[in-house]
Amino acid sequence: VAVIETMTPKPVRLIKDTAAASIAEMLNGQGKNYNNFLYVYIDTFVGGGVIANGQWLSTSHGNAGAVASVPVQLETTKDQLLKYASLWELEQRFRASNLDPLAAYDRRALDAEHLPHTEAWLDLASRSLAFAFVSGMAFLDTDAIVVDGSIDPEMLRQLLARTNAALDDFKWEGLWRPRLIKGLLGSDAGAVGGAFLPLNEYFYA
Repeated sequence: VAVIETMTPKPVRLIKDTAAASIAEMLNGQGKNYNNFLYVYIDTFVGGGVIANGQWLSTSHGNAGAVASVPVQLETTKDQLLKYASLWELEQRFRASNLDPLAAYDRRALDAEHLPHTEAWLDLASRSLAFAFVSGMAFLDTDAIVVDGSIDPEMLRQLLARTNAALDDFKWEGLWRPRLIKGLLGSDAGAVGGAFLPLNEYFYA
């Protein structure tokens, strides 16, 4: 930050890319429809943020919505959401089969050559996201969960559909089941959020 401050007379702010993306979604995306939502961004590593009462939730350690660290149990395996719902995992599946790992980020992930690996990733990612979302709702009680990412739109649609189906397998007694919806900004979300930081700070914080 100090180095960048020497390059410009403007104030410089440091924020996580996924937190910036959640601010962008709040100001220029689904935030127009929902005042309270958990935001999840699927990229090389999964992350997120929390929008509460129309404001980005800023906390002491800046970790509100740090979904990557949510513990997940699938069958007998215990790990963090980071392990299952990050595109890094899909990259490794492709690489192990001598396929281009960057196909995880575009339409190639759904072609015949890549599809078996993508299907396996979608299965684990959707089930782990569902596990994390149910746990999160016990604390957040949001109206919606907004999911976006650096991912092909059709692949994101499939991930949302599978996750929504996986949510049916959980008990919701005592909880409000939120709507699971697609974000509107895609791969531009982090950059847009960075540009919106001054607006958020002066008018919405």
